[in-house]
Amino acid sequence: MLLGLWIWSTEFRFAERLFDSFSRKAREAWAHAKRHPVSSAAITIGGLAAAGVAAWAITHYELVGKAKDAIGI
Repeated sequence: MLLGLWIWSTEFRFAERLFDSFSRKAREAWAHAKRHPVSSAAITIGGLAAAGVAAWAITHYELVGKAKDAIGI
């Protein structure tokens, strides 16, 4: 997605503004992470753990199949 936005930013002004905004926010986030490594690591590990639990729940309880049945797909 970022690669596509970068390519579009070479052609379209709106994409350039969006890419510049994203780049600025990414640099600010990286600087914050370097200033606060413990909390940044804890948040990252917590997010990965939550994603793992969500993936496990989706597969264990067959939630995709149940959702498809519920909406009639």
